[in-house]
Amino acid sequence: LRKYLVQDPEGSAEKLKALTGTALPPPGEMIDALQRSLKEEINIYRLLGTSMHNMDIDIAKLLANTAGAMLTTIPGIGLRWAPALYSELADPARRRNVNKMAALAGTAPRLKQSGGPDKPAIIGHRGKQCSSSLKHILFSGAVTLGQYGHPEIRDMYQHDKDMGRDKVVRMARRLLRLS
Repeated sequence: LRKYLVQDPEGSAEKLKALTGTALPPPGEMIDALQRSLKEEINIYRLLGTSMHNMDIDIAKLLANTAGAMLTTIPGIGLRWAPALYSELADPARRRNVNKMAALAGTAPRLKQSGGPDKPAIIGHRGKQCSSSLKHILFSGAVTLGQYGHPEIRDMYQHDKDMGRDKVVRMARRLLRLS
């Protein structure tokens, strides 16, 4: 319980022990079936873990033959976010400019200007008509970079946080430019 950051782990453990004492035991004829079912569920869980590991290996092998392999060199991105970023952003040689990609990812605010060049532009909210998968990948990768990335990138993330800026959006834009 302490490992999973449960508040008051000792008190929670005592509550669980007290609850197990008051729980009804299973019927005697069901014990064998329940134990077999639990054993089969554990085997399925282990099989899924092995399958996911093998899938990660296959993805890494396929990524190694593409330009997306360079994304793995960014500290904090690695094999977790690099395949997803590469699949969403595609080949760097055929990519659009960064501003259009930021709009597609939902990291750029909308600008509205009316009344001629003398009036200032109104900065609105970020658009909802964006690629939700690219947005998720960039934002999750940004949080990972802020926590585990290069020390210089972590310092920028912390500086944005200290200044009260939207640190995740700013880091997502940086990640998009890096990609």
